[in-house]
Amino acid sequence: MEQIAEAAGVARTTVHRRFASREALITALAAWATQRFHEAVEAARPSLGPAAQNGGT
Repeated sequence: MEQIAEAAGVARTTVHRRFASREALITALAAWATQRFHEAVEAARPSLGPAAQNGGT
């Protein structure tokens, strides 16, 4: 948790105050990463790409 706080530029106590456990932090990071991935896929709009227009071939 100390390394994470350092990388984020906050005090270790700030990380501990926001996340009760390492597991809670990992869960929040996974949710954040999943959301970012979803947004990137949506922004790319793969359903409008050449493969979709050619029937997937």
